[in-house]
Amino acid sequence: DFLVYGLEKEWLFAHPEMMRLSAKEFCLFTRKEGGLIVQAHPCREDWYIDHVRLFPSAVDAFETPNANRTDRENRLADVYANEYRLHKTAGSDIHAAQQKKLAGMQFATPVLSGKDYAKRVLNGEGEIFTLTE
Repeated sequence: DFLVYGLEKEWLFAHPEMMRLSAKEFCLFTRKEGGLIVQAHPCREDWYIDHVRLFPSAVDAFETPNANRTDRENRLADVYANEYRLHKTAGSDIHAAQQKKLAGMQFATPVLSGKDYAKRVLNGEGEIFTLTE
């Protein structure tokens, strides 16, 4: 799964060819066009996933804590982000209202847009936070 920040809806409509690209081609193209690409929960393990696939040369960041993943998966994502010198982000990936853990990014001033968020992450701004009930 990939999170894309910094590109407007009009840009997406202007590039329908993205639907025919491989995952890596999509990431590389989108980065070239100015988008921030985050590989979400890169070390996710689940019943329908037969292997972990990392894209360190095609993304800007790994989501290193994801509140909906295990501590082990999050530790592995953090190790890989460090080894590949990638930026780190966090997310909650909420699929149920009763979720007890949260994770995200916090900044000193309000984030004004997806483009602003992308710029700040790429500049190393912001801090990861995690909350548990």
